[in-house]
Amino acid sequence: MLVRRGLGLVFACSMLLGLTGVASANNERILFASVGDTSRAPIGWVEFCADNPKDCRSASTEPRDIVMTQTAWKDLLRVNRWVNETVKPMTDQEHWGTIERWSYPTDGYGDCEDYVLLKRKMLI
Repeated sequence: MLVRRGLGLVFACSMLLGLTGVASANNERILFASVGDTSRAPIGWVEFCADNPKDCRSASTEPRDIVMTQTAWKDLLRVNRWVNETVKPMTDQEHWGTIERWSYPTDGYGDCEDYVLLKRKMLI
């Protein structure tokens, strides 16, 4: 009986070590999306911009650093909290009868892109 337990323990430990080895090997691989010559905007964004052209006009700019002051941080938290508490989650399929539609949640319902669009509008 003691030998059986010992063999079971050895087997369990070897399995655990084997799984750990696989996990650490996977952690060493760098996973990334391949990049081709061109990339396209998501179709939801393209259709949103067709419906809301003034909200999509912008000059190309270089990335810039934002100074996160106390006031800026409070504004960010206030907008995030207000949108998250005000907009009720609903899939595009339930809301619009289509798989994907990006829009402002003017009726109080939306999915993740709709939350982002409203937060973007309020912060920019």
